[in-house]
Amino acid sequence: MVRMQIQFTADQARELRREADERGVSVAALTRDAIDGYFRERTGLTPAESRKRLLDALGSFRSGHSDIAENHDEHLAQIIHSKFH
Repeated sequence: MVRMQIQFTADQARELRREADERGVSVAALTRDAIDGYFRERTGLTPAESRKRLLDALGSFRSGHSDIAENHDEHLAQIIHSKFH
């Protein structure tokens, strides 16, 4: 985990502590849960779920090229050019 320092208003801090006490969790855990909920609402996935989905997709598709690692910039430029020109 990454430690971050954020500031809340007095009312926000009071409500966070009250809610955390009610749930029997830390304010940090409650905050992380709320942030995950925010991302899930926006995208349908938490950042961790999104990252796992992306990693699971790696290697799942065939390009028909055997030199993607060496010439990925050229292949990408061709794709972009064909899509937008």
